[in-house]
Amino acid sequence: MKERRTLLCSQCHQTFSYLIQLPERTSEHNLIVKVNCPFCNAKLRVDLSPYQRREVEIYRQGGASQKTGSSLDLPAELPAQLDD
Repeated sequence: MKERRTLLCSQCHQTFSYLIQLPERTSEHNLIVKVNCPFCNAKLRVDLSPYQRREVEIYRQGGASQKTGSSLDLPAELPAQLDD
């Protein structure tokens, strides 16, 4: 899944919009996105892991269980750190 997000560069402190490729199954992937700042050309790393929400399996008495999986709760602006 692709989403357009606003990133904040930690080098030049400019914000820019970037299309981020999100994995379909977030729980099985490393949630690091690497981009370059269009203003200062710094190599940036965006860690999406803190925004991952794991949902639980719900059991109902006398009924089937329901698995809810996992999802990403991304803010409007993501902080990007320098990629060492």
